[in-house]
Amino acid sequence: MATYVEFYKMAFENRAGQPTGRDVMDFLKKIETLSRTDVKAIERKVLGERYRISSYYWPDVGERFVVIPIGKVKHGVPYVAAEDGRSLKELDRSVYDVNVLAYDTKHKVMVLTNHKSAPGYDEIEDYFNTFLDPEDPIHLRITPIEYRGGVDVIAHADRVSSVVITLDLRAGFADMLRAHADEPSSMAHFFKAMAKDSRDEISGNQMKLEISLGRAKKRATLDKDAILDLIGELNIDSNAVKEIEVRYYGGGSQRVDRTRLKESVMTLKHSFPLEGSQVGAEYLKNHLEAALYDKYGKYSDILDQYFQREVLGKEDNNYVFVEKWEEKGEGDR
Repeated sequence: MATYVEFYKMAFENRAGQPTGRDVMDFLKKIETLSRTDVKAIERKVLGERYRISSYYWPDVGERFVVIPIGKVKHGVPYVAAEDGRSLKELDRSVYDVNVLAYDTKHKVMVLTNHKSAPGYDEIEDYFNTFLDPEDPIHLRITPIEYRGGVDVIAHADRVSSVVITLDLRAGFADMLRAHADEPSSMAHFFKAMAKDSRDEISGNQMKLEISLGRAKKRATLDKDAILDLIGELNIDSNAVKEIEVRYYGGGSQRVDRTRLKESVMTLKHSFPLEGSQVGAEYLKNHLEAALYDKYGKYSDILDQYFQREVLGKEDNNYVFVEKWEEKGEGDR
């Protein structure tokens, strides 16, 4: 199990993929209550695999977040050393590969450990949805929070030697800039105006804008903060922005490297300074808030934009909670 957690959106969505007002924490509490009254009911077989949650970990004060270990039964018959130490004997109970998730109600964000053979986020989503009626128009959705790691590469580079912005002039420019890029005199607005003129006046289809040092001194660098400000004003997801390539020197190396921001999408994660090989439930309980604080600037805008689409309905928290589950075929997943 790796010593980091990855970040996810966790919410109930309707069939149109919009988040709803159904309460995630209330749903998780229903499962915990069921585990106390009928522990066998929380083990569910989904698509041939058996899953179950373990006892919840709550903060020492309040219920702002919850930490939940969730396991998948290991395949094969496990063996343990016999009392004499000379032989092995079959273990007569199930053994699980476990990941640990945490859900925070303030930020509406989930984090998950990354043990490869344990349940992944998609398996956990399927498991939780077994507690809902298949005909319910609202289901739980867990999706990775992704960001462009190339921006971090630039921020931590020793020197930046050039940036090349490639624009597709055939695409519309309406979403080329981010909403906060509202200063008409900014460089991003200048690029947008130049691109429109190149398309309208010269009939161009593509334009490359390169800012570089040329034949500068060996240790020279472009202004990294200004480059990051410019990239931050451009909407990299826009069709108008075909690619942004940055050449840089990193880690004391004298060899130039490059990163392409369109290609650098990755799931947001936080690493813990652990000497061991895993993040346990108790550790995550005690260090969750530090992880959320450390990565707040990367996930907050993403979650704000996601929950701006939230729709409320009378059926949000008036639903059937399924206490008894029978495995369905793959087509009913």
